[in-house]
Amino acid sequence: MKKLLLLSAFLIFACSYGQKIVIKTYGSKTNSFGKTIEPKLIAVDTLNITQIKDEFISVGLGESYHYISTKNYKNIKLFSSDFKSKRNVYDGDKLIALDDEVDVLNFFHKYGFEFFKTMSYVRSSAIEKLFLGNDFSNESLSQSPTVLILRNSNN
Repeated sequence: MKKLLLLSAFLIFACSYGQKIVIKTYGSKTNSFGKTIEPKLIAVDTLNITQIKDEFISVGLGESYHYISTKNYKNIKLFSSDFKSKRNVYDGDKLIALDDEVDVLNFFHKYGFEFFKTMSYVRSSAIEKLFLGNDFSNESLSQSPTVLILRNSNN
């Protein structure tokens, strides 16, 4: 009986192990002259998406990476690089790349998150130029960031 209980606990752990995002926190490392040399790894944490209890989460879509925000985690990068060493999203025991909106939606739908709505932020170049001193062209206005709002159907 104990072996069966232990085996079932192991299988439950193995099934939920892979739906995770690895979060690495870096700090700056300086030499004796005060120059920053290379970032120093401070901590490694994991976010298991099957354990998120929030009703809604947001996933921002970017060019080189996407990011996820929940109640407890803000702007966690989801790297979608061609290089496996840069990626940080696991599906089961397989390291995956979330390249575009369809990949993101399929991954999160697989683990109980349903598409709710999309939000786009449009930059106002006049306001940014006035307050920030930036001069944006019309191209930057057409490339507004997109944020997907997903509903957690596991709750």
